[in-house]
Amino acid sequence: MTYDGDITFGDHTWGIHGSSSGDAITTFTGTVSMKGLNGNYADISGIRFEGSSGTGLDAYCLASASECSFEGWDIAAYAHTGGWVNATDSTFTDNKIGLKFDTTMSYGSSPNYLNNTFTGNGTAVCIENLPGNEVLDFAGSTFSGNDVDIDNKAEHSVDTAKANFETASE
Repeated sequence: MTYDGDITFGDHTWGIHGSSSGDAITTFTGTVSMKGLNGNYADISGIRFEGSSGTGLDAYCLASASECSFEGWDIAAYAHTGGWVNATDSTFTDNKIGLKFDTTMSYGSSPNYLNNTFTGNGTAVCIENLPGNEVLDFAGSTFSGNDVDIDNKAEHSVDTAKANFETASE
C-alpha cells in the first residue's frame, strides 16, 4: 500500500506498523508529521519513506523508527520543536540529510541508533541543537559514501566506537 501526499498524526500515542507482501511494503511518499506533545510518542516500524524532496518524517515528539527505510528526501527524518527521532535497524539512502536534530528541548529521548545504514547521503547525521547529556550511540551502524557522516554543530556527545565507516570504492 502506498500513501501519497502529506499526513499528520495529532496529539496521541501512535503505533504505525507497515506490512509487506513480496516486494510490496507500506510506503509513504509525502511528509509524515508526528505532532504529539507532552509525553505522547510514535512507534513506527516497517515503513518505507520514499520521496523526491522535502521532509520524510517530521517529528515534534519522540518518534522511534525501526526497520524503516528513508530515501530521496531533503531531510529524511527531522527532530525539532520538542521532538526526538530514534532509529534502529533502518536505512537512510540518497538523502541530502539523513537524520537531523534541531531542537532546544524534547518531550522524550532515546539515544541508541543501533544497526542503521547511512549510504550516499549529503550529510548522514546533522546535530544543529539537541538538549540533554545522553550519548548518541551508533553501535553496529554503517556509514558509507556520504559526503559528511556526522555534522555535530551542537558538540553533543556521540559514540561511534562500534560503528563502521566505509570509504567509497573508486
